[in-house]
Amino acid sequence: MNSTLRAIWLGNLEHIARGTLSSIDKTIEETGVVSEDHETMSNLCMGYLYLLSQAQDAGLLDIESPAPIIKTINKTETIH
Repeated sequence: MNSTLRAIWLGNLEHIARGTLSSIDKTIEETGVVSEDHETMSNLCMGYLYLLSQAQDAGLLDIESPAPIIKTINKTETIH
């Protein structure tokens, strides 16, 4: 996957995660109820957004490579 397609794909996932969080927040504001499903999905979306941010900050997504994204990450490197 080239970097342009990767950026589009990751951007779409970011948009979906942010939209999901917004929808959950709206539902909670309207009902006053936080379900276990809301918490799980919120944690999943926030985790994705956090990891995306950390990968961008570390420059891991700037690599122009036809290899799948998992093969562009140094598995011995930890990002925080």
